[in-house]
Parts: sequence; structure tokens; C-alpha cells
Amino acid sequence: MFKLFKKYLKPFGGLVLAAILFTFLQVVAELQLPDIMARIVDTGIYNKDLNYVIVRGLEMLAWAIGSVVCVVIAALCAARAAMGFGRDVRAAIFSQVQSYSLAEFETFGASTLITRNTNDVQQVERFLQMLITMAVMTPVMFIGAVVMAFLTNAEMALLIFVAIPVIIIIVALFLKISMPLLRSLQSRIDAVNRVMREELQGVRAIRAYNKEDFERKRFGKVNRDLADTYIKVGRLMGAVMPLLMFIVNLTIVALYYFGAGQIDVGTLTAGEIMALVQYVTLILMSLMMISMIFAILPRTLAATERINAVLSTESTIEDVAVPASLPETAEDSALRTLGADIPEETTVQPAQKRSVPILKMDHVSFRYPESKKDALSDLAFELAPNTITALIGPTGSGKSSLINLIMRMYDASAGTIYFDGVAIKDIPLSVLRTRVSYTPQKSFLFTGTVADNLRFADPDASDEALWQVLQIAQATEFITPEAGGLDFEIAQGGGNLSGGQRQRIAIARGLLRKADLYIFDDSFSALDLKTDARVRAGIEEHLEGQSVLTVTQRVNVALGADQIILLNETGAIEACGTHAELFLSCPAYRELALSQLSEEELSSGVQVDASTADDRGGE
Repeated sequence: MFKLFKKYLKPFGGLVLAAILFTFLQVVAELQLPDIMARIVDTGIYNKDLNYVIVRGLEMLAWAIGSVVCVVIAALCAARAAMGFGRDVRAAIFSQVQSYSLAEFETFGASTLITRNTNDVQQVERFLQMLITMAVMTPVMFIGAVVMAFLTNAEMALLIFVAIPVIIIIVALFLKISMPLLRSLQSRIDAVNRVMREELQGVRAIRAYNKEDFERKRFGKVNRDLADTYIKVGRLMGAVMPLLMFIVNLTIVALYYFGAGQIDVGTLTAGEIMALVQYVTLILMSLMMISMIFAILPRTLAATERINAVLSTESTIEDVAVPASLPETAEDSALRTLGADIPEETTVQPAQKRSVPILKMDHVSFRYPESKKDALSDLAFELAPNTITALIGPTGSGKSSLINLIMRMYDASAGTIYFDGVAIKDIPLSVLRTRVSYTPQKSFLFTGTVADNLRFADPDASDEALWQVLQIAQATEFITPEAGGLDFEIAQGGGNLSGGQRQRIAIARGLLRKADLYIFDDSFSALDLKTDARVRAGIEEHLEGQSVLTVTQRVNVALGADQIILLNETGAIEACGTHAELFLSCPAYRELALSQLSEEELSSGVQVDASTADDRGGE
């Protein structure tokens, strides 16, 4: 916890010191009040000296106002420091999570990462705000009140030390019982967030299978667990606080009882007994404040442990600081001659200038963490410039895993992947992912306009360029000027669009980026065959020498590819070649092809055109 405070509270050291200073002055001011009140009673009222009462009363008022001012300033400083601390920690968590590979995402899970960056940070903020003021207030108030009480009347002040051990025992028992409950609160909140997130994301499946009652019970269970934990903690607090107040009041009663006898014999004045009561109250209240700090300490410790776990977890993907030297285009070379600053590691290389494949797999294998079996085994192939490669295979053959390796969402367990002749581990992630355009299988759209979503790939793209890629992706069928055009509002996750419409916008976004390699991970699966054929034809016309890697389950998509890579169930390459070669030489490919298309269509060796697709119907 203190390591977290030391790192992220350092920029707010001035505010913390100011809060501590004004808290100290507040306690000093409050300690003056009982003594002034005692003198007013013993001197002013006893001697019926009105002027003395007024003067001391004004002095008392001045100390009280000063105390209030100090409290306000200390609270403001503490709040600004705590909120600034929380802001920086949230930013650090977000930045750290952004650097994670998919392995770290799977280790934590989305729901717990959200909870740690919101609820956990908020818990630490509250504790820090309390700590900044109370950490100074409680010891100064305790020591100061004890000293003033003994200076007032040492014999009566000894009663305080009878109450203190009792309060310490009660607080210790409370902490022992409540600490496991307080620590479990954060995991209970995680469970509620996880179930709620799953229900919101899977609402269609839940309704389709008529599982509303089942999900209601599932959420009710985790919700009840959280509520029960809060109730148990609340009951403990409800029992402890009245008990502590009872001890405080009992101590005050004892002071009055024994003080009355001393007043009768003249060894104690009425003003002094009133001052002693105030000092005893301050002493016991300082102990109660310490108990409050310790009451929320276990939950705060649990929160800081969870936050530190996120901040200390490093990505298994190691980025490189110095970019590898990648080829420069002739156009960029001319621009450099004119004085333009072109980052050579991000330029797109024309096909005719390349002397190496865009992508090369050199005996690559991959195994997921905690798995005993390879998902991909000894892959070796190349993607030549200006070619289209189709990656095809049964479900679970590792097609998406291969794409994740190319994008460095994971690192290969064995072998080397080369991009433009350079090992991808030697290329900065930002550079690699700039030169590869990736359209994932699940089309995710952000809340905002169509233009906002498309410019996610190229912020500087013109409206003309946006309409061009929308036309290629056949999205102008529903993105029309009458519907709002580029300003058409997309709901969260594209909820106001069909699956095919979301895919077409995602394809358009992928095409907008100027890259060397375009990857489409089953990105046409929601399109009917006619639209599919038109989109692919448009993509081929749009590209200028770049390579395309298409992951697909459709043989008709693979027919016109320059290279087809067939993966088997073990994640190894079953066969590699053109459609004609594989159809004749690979029984597995032939069987797969015949299950989808007629032998007449397959023997022609060409793609199913739009008219044929229209006749066959969409999927």
C-alpha cells in the first residue's frame, strides 16, 4: 500500500503537507477551548466578572473559528490530493492494461479489471483522504489531551487509562472478526460485475433459450452474497460503535461522580471538571477515529493488493524501443529529398520494390499458457507481395490463433515470424500494427458516427476516402445521405445495425488504413454470397500490390486465391497450394470443397460470381 502511495502521491506532496499542517493547527485550536472554558467558569462566572467572560468568550470564539477554517482547508487539500492520486492510479492501470497481451486479459478477465480501476481505486481514495487528516489528528489530539488533562488534575486524569484498554480490546476483537469479511467484499463485487456483464452481453441468447428465470436466480445469488457480507459488516459496526460510545459516556459519568467529591473538599473546581470531561472526550474520540481507520484498513489493503497486481503484471509481449530498419518507398524517398520527415518504419512498400516476402513463417509453433498441447504446430509458409492467400480449416484448427501471432497478441512458442524480412519481435508493436490492417471476426463498432468509426483507422482520411471504402464494402446500401450519411449515429457495439451491416462497416474501416498486409479474419461470414462476392471483387480492385490473408470457412472465397493454406485439427499445415493443386492432390480439401460447392463449380477453378451466388442464396 505504501509503495503505491509513495509513487502516485508524490506529485501532491505540497497538498499533503498543507493538509497535515492545517490539521495540526485545528487540533491545537481545539485543545485551547476546554482550558478557556474552565477559566470562564472558575474566574468570570464565579466572580461575576462580565468583562472577563466577554473577553474570554471572544477568545474562545476566535479559536473556534480558526479551528473551523483549518478543518475546511485541511479537508480541501486532502480531497484534492486523494482525488489526484486516484486519477493518476486509474490512468496508470488503464495504460498498463493497454499494453497487455491476450494472455494477461484472460488471466484477469474484463469484469475484475473494470472493478479494480473503479471500485478498488475509489476505496483507496477514501482511505487516503481519511488517512491524511486523521493520521495527524489522532496522535496529536490524544497526546495533547492527555497532557492537558494531567496538567488540569493528574488524579482525575488516571480514570482515562481505565477506559483505554477496554476500548483497545473491543477494537481488536472487531478487527479480528471483520477483517475476513472486509477483504472478501472486493471479490463479491467482482462476481456481481461479472454476472451482470455476461447477462447484458448475452441478453439475446438468454431470451432465445427462455433462461430469464435462471439468470435472475444466478444474479440473485451473487447479489445476495454481496448484500449478506455488507449486512454482517454493518451489524458489527452497529454493535461496536454504540459500545464504544457507552464506554465514553461511562467514563464521563465516572469523572462527574468522583469529581463531585473533590469539588466538595475544594481540590477541584467546577471549571476544571468541565475541562476534564472535554479532554477525556477528545482522548476517547481520537481512539475511536483510530478504530475507524483500522476498520476500513483490511478492505483498503485488499484493494491495493488487487491494484498492484495489475500494475506489476508485465505483458508477455516485449516491445522493442529501437525500430528495426524497414524498406522505404520511392515516394517517401522523394519526399525526404524535399525535406519532409517520413518515419521509415511506417511506410508502405510497393510490391515491385520488395525482394522478400511480406510475411514468412519459419517453423512456427504455438501453445497457449497452461495448455499441454500445441494449438499450432511447425508452420512454414510465405505470403508473397501482391497475392491473396486463403487460410482455411476446420473449427479449432488454430486459424484465429495464427492471426493473433501475426498481430503479436501472443508470441510464438517456437520458430520465427518475419515481416518484410525482419523478425516481428524486432519491430515495435506500434509500427507492426500500423503496417498490418486487421479486420477481426467479431465486428466491434464504437459509439459515435460512421465517420468516427471509420477514422479510427485513419484520423486524417477525407470524406471522399470514407465514401470510397464504404462503396467497396457495399455499405452504401444502408449508409445513405437520407439516413444521415457519414453522420449516421451508431449505437454502443453497433446494436442498431445487423450483423452483416456491422461487418461491412468493419471491412470499410480495415480498407481505409494504408497497410502492407490486409487480414480478414472470417470477416465475410455474415454476408450473403452475392454481397460477399461483390465485396471481395471490390477489395481486389482497391489494393495496389499489397498482400491479403483471408481466414474463411467458405471454399468459394478460397477458389480465386493465389495460395490456399489448409490447416488440420492438430494446427499443422495439411496442404498448401492453389485450388487446382489441392483439389487434385489433397483428399481433405477435396472433401471440404465438395461439401460446399458442386463439382462443376469446383472443376472450373474460379470463384462463384455474384450471379451464381445470388442463384444459390445467402447463408
